[in-house]
Amino acid sequence: MESMLASVRQWRMLENVYLDMIRRLPKENKRARIAIWKSLADLYAKVLDDAPGAARALEVVFNLEPSDVAVGLELARLNRRVPERRKDAIAVCQRILHTIPDPSPAVRLIAEAHYEQGQLDDAFCALGGLMLLRAATEEEGRGYRGLLDKAPAWPSGSVSDQQWQQYLLHPANRGPLARLVSVLFRQAPELFSGRRRGVALKKKERVDLADKSRNAAVRLRYFDVWAKVANALGLRDVEHYRRPGSVEPPLLLAGTPKPILYAGEQHEVFKAMPPRQIAWMVGRQMAAVRPELVRSSPSRSATCSRCSRPRSCCSSPRGAASSVRSIRASRRRGSKPCGPSCPRRGGRSSRLRWGPSSRKAACSTWLQYVEGASTLRPGPRSSSREIGSRPPGASGRRTHSSRSRGSAGFRSFCFSRWGPSSRPCERR
Repeated sequence: MESMLASVRQWRMLENVYLDMIRRLPKENKRARIAIWKSLADLYAKVLDDAPGAARALEVVFNLEPSDVAVGLELARLNRRVPERRKDAIAVCQRILHTIPDPSPAVRLIAEAHYEQGQLDDAFCALGGLMLLRAATEEEGRGYRGLLDKAPAWPSGSVSDQQWQQYLLHPANRGPLARLVSVLFRQAPELFSGRRRGVALKKKERVDLADKSRNAAVRLRYFDVWAKVANALGLRDVEHYRRPGSVEPPLLLAGTPKPILYAGEQHEVFKAMPPRQIAWMVGRQMAAVRPELVRSSPSRSATCSRCSRPRSCCSSPRGAASSVRSIRASRRRGSKPCGPSCPRRGGRSSRLRWGPSSRKAACSTWLQYVEGASTLRPGPRSSSREIGSRPPGASGRRTHSSRSRGSAGFRSFCFSRWGPSSRPCERR
């Protein structure tokens, strides 16, 4: 019937035949439905010149088979031809960017759709992606350079917290868990430290940003670019270290009281690297200063009550759940030594210590536990010996110093939020 109607050019009748076949086919016959919808899309696009109809037909095919990149690209091209569907074309291209082997066709469609809508900033960003992929044509290169000449050399303002949340952070970093981590980072930043000793930074390598002498290291172009990037991202001040004889790229230690950015003086950032490339490298590191993007240091959740060394079970590579189990086990075993090498093995038994370091360790364990849980729900009520309970000797008297307002506030947050008799969360 298809060949007969095509030979006599009865296209509308053929369209009705396709629609009747789709209605009669069972929904379980997915392959046949996809084939008929594709034929209907070809009829709309190549014969009837109905771009919206072809786009609707291909949209059904793409929803039935999202992994078909060729269908996604064709759907984006059809949507771009219809002015009111150009936003849909951009959405389809962004959807297939993670699966397409060569992203340049999708990025090119995004740039064209943004340009046709008059969104020059977005078109400029997409053209920049084509330039980085080395897939831009000569005409696209001229367009990128023309927009680049009109763009300001450096941002004049700073990104606010609201703009970070709305535009820059990944959706996975915008939920309630990210907000909890932000509170932890602001109230107890020492939980996120632990790497500075391994880096072995020296005092003589520190760069004084206030030094304005003629031969001061701060007068190098690298530090000027850093100041502009930090101002644009709206991030707090950092300490700088310039390591002689090293070729290390700029790296950030975000868990110290003041974030540290260090780099080797033999790296290209101190030589002939273009300012925009320096800005990219520095900005990539500086983003880790945001509280939503930091990670905690390795767990120091329980210490041996005899030798004050970390128990071997607490450094297990199995992750946060094993850290929680180690805390429970340490509560049960109380005064057991940490292992055969414990220097005080066989000595007088005592309870697990609870001091400022233990408070920090318990909160660090809780943080690592919730980091590993992709889906959380409130846990059942538990006894006072579960995680979150008050430590031995903590009830009835103050066991911590209240000199630090931040530590006191963080301690109050933990105990008031989760309580002495409730477990904070469990893996679903």
